Amino acid sequence: MSVQVRRAALAAVMVTMLAVTAGSPVSAADVKLQISVGIDDFSYCVSGSGVPRAIHVASLRTPDDEPRSRIRREADRRGRWFGCFNSIHGAPIFINAGDVIKVRVAGQERRFTIPDIRPRTHRVGDVIRGRGPVGATIQVSVDRGGFTEVDPGVARDVTVNGRGRWRLDLSGHYDIKGTDQISVALADDGLYVFSNSLAPHVKLDAGGNVLEGAVNPGRTVRFRLVGGDGVTRATASASEINSGRYAVSLQDERGNAVYPRAGDRIESDIAADGQLLIPASYLRASASDDRIKAGCMPHSGFELFTSGEDYRFFAGRTRDDGTLRRSADLEVGDFVELTCRYESGDQLRLVTDAGR
Repeated sequence: MSVQVRRAALAAVMVTMLAVTAGSPVSAADVKLQISVGIDDFSYCVSGSGVPRAIHVASLRTPDDEPRSRIRREADRRGRWFGCFNSIHGAPIFINAGDVIKVRVAGQERRFTIPDIRPRTHRVGDVIRGRGPVGATIQVSVDRGGFTEVDPGVARDVTVNGRGRWRLDLSGHYDIKGTDQISVALADDGLYVFSNSLAPHVKLDAGGNVLEGAVNPGRTVRFRLVGGDGVTRATASASEINSGRYAVSLQDERGNAVYPRAGDRIESDIAADGQLLIPASYLRASASDDRIKAGCMPHSGFELFTSGEDYRFFAGRTRDDGTLRRSADLEVGDFVELTCRYESGDQLRLVTDAGR
């Protein structure tokens, strides 16, 4: 399941919870205002429950109480409402940890401070850490999200300690890998907050010099491209752009693009196992015989997509020599994408168009 799907599903659960707790109040005074928000990429919307058929005004503010955006929505007959924060030009205004949302309706006002529950994932030690309100319960789930594993994932509840910290140790129970989908949620006195992220990882497009992926909040990750002869060919560093995501180009000391070659090694401090050997990879697709041939890392989990009139998806593992073969109904020009996964969870992506 993709992060986007998980985000939508969790948001739907939160809305349902709000609807159930809203009930059918006799008067506005009996209503307890509640909201649900996310603090990850693309989270700029809020759902809530309050007074049926009444106008609710939600104001997004900084921790210093400076206004950022405001929405005005009429609740439905069950008291539910939904809106998104935007600038006067229509650009989304993202909700950050520490922000305040004030909700006013029918003479009532409630102030919600959004806690930072974003997870910090250590994939080698299989530990997830975070912060939250003292004594609160944090719901944590991990999902592999595809490839070859029929993986039910794992879900646990943890309690925030007296220092405002929580820790989930899955060692011996679940092997966290890069790109695993980490979801955390908090329900605390009418405030429902969720955050979705990916375990730290590196993703490289074959034939390209851009590294992208995810890193823990606040971290800077450093890379070094080492040739087969042991000589450093390029270095780079990157900090999170939004919700742990990053992207950086490999360049030499003169600023020229450097492209990884088969036999090169990408080293990083993203994790102790973050050393990636570049394979002699290839991807070929032929419309004349409807065959796809490819090669990447030996015994690697892979996902293969074809797009055209006949959309196809394949998942499995490469052979011991790193090759794979698949049949698909192809037309000339159909887009074909292959993602191979290192044992660490890092990824190598190859793309091509079907030829004759």
